Amino acid sequence: MSVGGGPNSSIFRDIYKEAYDEGILIVAAAGNDGTTAHDYPASFPHVVSVGAVDQKGLRADFSNYNDQIEVMAPGVNVLSTAPNDSYNTLTGTSMSTPYVAGVAALVWSCFPECSNNQIRNVLALTAKRMAPNDECDEYTGFGLIQAKKAFDVLDRWGCEAPGEDPIPLSDGGIGGCAQALPDFRNTLNAAPTSRPTPKLFNNTNTSNNNSCNKLQLDLLTDSNAIETSWVLEKVDSGVREKVKSGPPSNMNYSPNTRYSVAASNCLGIGTYEFTIFDMFGDGIVEQGYYSITLNGQVLASNSNFGKSESTNFTIGSFLPRQPASQPTSSPTWRMLFEEEFDSGLGKFITEGREVLHKNSIFGRKGVAFIQVTTAVGKPFLLSDEIEIGGPYTKFKVALTYRTAKFDNGQVLCIEYSPNNATMWNRAKCWSKGVHFENGVWNDDASVFKVEDQGTDTNSLQIRIIVPDGSYMNRVFIDNVTLSGMI
Repeated sequence: MSVGGGPNSSIFRDIYKEAYDEGILIVAAAGNDGTTAHDYPASFPHVVSVGAVDQKGLRADFSNYNDQIEVMAPGVNVLSTAPNDSYNTLTGTSMSTPYVAGVAALVWSCFPECSNNQIRNVLALTAKRMAPNDECDEYTGFGLIQAKKAFDVLDRWGCEAPGEDPIPLSDGGIGGCAQALPDFRNTLNAAPTSRPTPKLFNNTNTSNNNSCNKLQLDLLTDSNAIETSWVLEKVDSGVREKVKSGPPSNMNYSPNTRYSVAASNCLGIGTYEFTIFDMFGDGIVEQGYYSITLNGQVLASNSNFGKSESTNFTIGSFLPRQPASQPTSSPTWRMLFEEEFDSGLGKFITEGREVLHKNSIFGRKGVAFIQVTTAVGKPFLLSDEIEIGGPYTKFKVALTYRTAKFDNGQVLCIEYSPNNATMWNRAKCWSKGVHFENGVWNDDASVFKVEDQGTDTNSLQIRIIVPDGSYMNRVFIDNVTLSGMI
């Protein structure tokens, strides 16, 4: 809000408090008198008070300063719309406020499971400090807002990173430097408490000079794949010679993507060192990992390696190969159906108030989003009728999901219905606190056999359901597959 000058009214104070308890985040301009005056509504405790900085990133001299200033944003010569279909440059904390409201909306849209209080706190927590000694003060509050940093904190540590929500929410609204924030800066800057010791593999078998020794890299990136890189070097006689590195020049790895690549051509006799790097210093988080193998032997496999991890190995004239596996007649799975939700719900047909599609969230290109919008609900994501076309003995549904606001014991279930039947059969349920936790991506699967109905299974429908949902439950779903066992 770019309004100010009103009185410190107890009526309005209670209105904003009530709105805060309803989950609404309110942002207002601090005022343009350049004094310690408390302008309202910005100075109410349940409103974020925004000051202005100039083009040099310094506090604008007209920007009010007091104990309720919380964050700063650009407010000098800001281009804005004007009457008569035109544009104009304007100055004032009223121009700073939309920046903060916009950043809050942008970050919140990526993490809708977070509360208004958590979004408010993460903006303050990640703001670029402007006061001496990196502290908060009455002139610039917690500092200049940083959209990317706020996103990164929630993406890595979840909604609880800026603090647990009080009950009621309004107890978390204090304002200014008194806003209760966790001491998270040490977490942001700290190195991991422990790192695996690099392993030394000294392989010096001598026979069969015709063997080609290639190093294989298997990599599953996390949401911040841009941070990941690696290099293989030959380190004989104290001289380092780069053999190969990744990703390829002028490219980055894609988020949440599996790679299986040759990390070398045929390696000759000598000592080598493989090093994997993470720019941020937290390794590969979420479900990610890396693994390197040489002729079938695993040399290293890890995810929690901090900024880097190195593995040394020596090649003599020959490394024994693993014996080739013998073909077996064991049953195999054949994929019948896949939906990655990249551009919509695709092969799923339920879309409305409780099932939505969201683009670019949690580092995913697209996800299906189930939300419980009533006090007690059973929302579900429903597939098209899937034609089977084969004599399958069992079926498997695999999916990746992430929950929010689930209580311990609440479940997410897979159900199926064969041959256009009206009856739904439950294949499997996963329970919060037993199988999964909120704010973490999970990869799970359910294997089931369709009960004998006197006929072949010609088609299936599957649905992902929250059978005993409560208000504010959220489920994000990615990459659903159905496979049949031959």
